[in-house]
Amino acid sequence: MSVIALDLGSTRIKAARIDPGGALTDIAAVDAPALTREGLRCEFDARELERRARELLASLEPRRGERLALAAQRSSFLLWQAADGLALTPAISWQDRRAASWVARHAPLERLARESAGLPLSAHYVGPKLAALFEERPELARRAAAGELRLGTLDTWLLWCWSKAKLHATDESMAARTLLYDARAAAWSETLCASFGVAPTLLPCVLPSAGRAHELELGLALCASAADQSAGALHAVGTAESGVLVNFGTGCFVLAPCGSRWPRDPRYLASLLCSLPSAGGARERFHALEGTVNAGAALLAAHPRRGEPGPELPADAFALVDENGIGAPHWRPELAPQWSASAAGLDAAGRARVAEQGLCFRVREILDDLGGGARRCVVAGGVLNDAGFAQRLADALGRSIEVCLEPEATLLGAAALAHGAPPPQGAALTRTVHPTPAQRALEARYRAWRVWLDTALKR
Repeated sequence: MSVIALDLGSTRIKAARIDPGGALTDIAAVDAPALTREGLRCEFDARELERRARELLASLEPRRGERLALAAQRSSFLLWQAADGLALTPAISWQDRRAASWVARHAPLERLARESAGLPLSAHYVGPKLAALFEERPELARRAAAGELRLGTLDTWLLWCWSKAKLHATDESMAARTLLYDARAAAWSETLCASFGVAPTLLPCVLPSAGRAHELELGLALCASAADQSAGALHAVGTAESGVLVNFGTGCFVLAPCGSRWPRDPRYLASLLCSLPSAGGARERFHALEGTVNAGAALLAAHPRRGEPGPELPADAFALVDENGIGAPHWRPELAPQWSASAAGLDAAGRARVAEQGLCFRVREILDDLGGGARRCVVAGGVLNDAGFAQRLADALGRSIEVCLEPEATLLGAAALAHGAPPPQGAALTRTVHPTPAQRALEARYRAWRVWLDTALKR
């Protein structure tokens, strides 16, 4: 039977029907609820998200018993009342960094965060956000300790709503991105939860990514669920160590699968791609090392290229483009985007070229660290529809890339989990883009950018 896959993105909510052969037949999309930004705060209406997602699924006219596969943006969450499901907070976005001061005051927790969760102590994640929220609103902390509240990432919230409060659960790849979960022990971390003031009754049950069957509204049965970046990586490059995915979205994420091996590199993030049920009730887990650029499609949209090559850029025109703090491997969440003096003085067209080049160079440094030269490199995201960008990216990386020809890799990866295990090498159709002679000139610029980067990060 076909699967309906639902992708809860930061910008768009998408749903599609995928047949057992992996072909996408019906697709629909709506805008995600608008983000409200105020200083470091970034949030949206969780009730509106649920309404739009439900109406989107209904537009595909689900068949009774049809399977549902869910993919959700990581680290966004909310609190609601256990008694009646009333949302007590907006959905607090992964982009929200209101917990920055809390993190600064609790820096000794960094080691525990790295050792238990494979993540840095950062305001991007649920644990610190929740601790800061409890400081700001002590009544929520009291009610949480009394067992009156429930915590959920976006997948958990929809499952609660659509199961008539019978299901308070999340997928393991989503739990692993909260900074409350010990992925190696496969359990909520008592130590981390205590550090952030999180009561056990607040937390959802953690289930595998596939092999499930939960009856929901609209006659659908939830059979698979995964974090959005994990689902995209499963379709694009699979679980084996032979490939790496560069996914351009609201942010740019570089995922290098490690098979079943727990990744160890203190500069990068440990990500759980999926957990699958195996014999005897055990689970088989697949991991990845992840680098992050907190800029991507939004940055390219803000600095559009017109296709013309333009005059030669000044030799010292550089940019560090992360918009929500500098991501891994540097992890400097307090830093804003950086421009060299000569880049700041360029006109709009010149700054657009420097911004795009800065994004490409950030991707290159991550690929160099993660052994990308020995792996096939698959790139995905709507910005790749511009053939000119794909070529400029290959030139900046100094290597051949495979452009994913399927714009809905996240939906297809989630559906593959519902149909069974995703193939180890991925299943994406791609086209190869080779670097041109222009890449030789970019080699010197990249080396100079690395020197400038070191200086910029020390300011």
